[in-house]
Amino acid sequence: MKFEPSTSFAGAYRVSGPCYSGSASLSAHGLFSHVIAQLDGIGERHGLAVELDGRLLIAWGPKDKVEIGAYRITGDSMHGVWIPPAATGDDLSACGSEKSVRVSENEWRIEQAHDLEKKPYTGTITIEPVSGDQPRIVKILWTLHDGEYRSFGLRGEDWMVSTFNFEPGTPHAIAAYETTADGWKGVQIWKDQTEGIQETLIKVSR
Repeated sequence: MKFEPSTSFAGAYRVSGPCYSGSASLSAHGLFSHVIAQLDGIGERHGLAVELDGRLLIAWGPKDKVEIGAYRITGDSMHGVWIPPAATGDDLSACGSEKSVRVSENEWRIEQAHDLEKKPYTGTITIEPVSGDQPRIVKILWTLHDGEYRSFGLRGEDWMVSTFNFEPGTPHAIAAYETTADGWKGVQIWKDQTEGIQETLIKVSR
């Protein structure tokens, strides 16, 4: 897993969605970026962003309340990094970590993990596809030693991204963008939705 410094993608962008447009500012905070978007007809939107393995990942939701779960899948192994809300710094020391092995088509056993407070945990992860598109929309269930936790995400051939919202009941989303000649283009999925939204970010300045 290779995280790029946020200076490589931070800056001002024009934003274009299926029925909206606007602007976004991505500020640099080491490996992480804090995002503020102003969208016509929608208003202000906040996010947390990282660039991992050449892909831009953004968790959208209440300011400083959403985290990113970024996963790399290699054969029957899966490694996840959980990035806390409002993360800053040049390394992953503030992040959680999760290493799992596949036990069936959709189930993984957690072999080594610690949360954002560095407390270890054990359990399993079930990843259920919702759509057949690429990236796939997925539902995710963590059955851990202290209870069940549910979320949603996007999954590609060798990667997955998810999110948690520390302000329950408020809208939040996870998005993955691929690089283009002048910015990024990708898909975002909002909680309780089963279809992704296409969005384009065109860079206008650093």
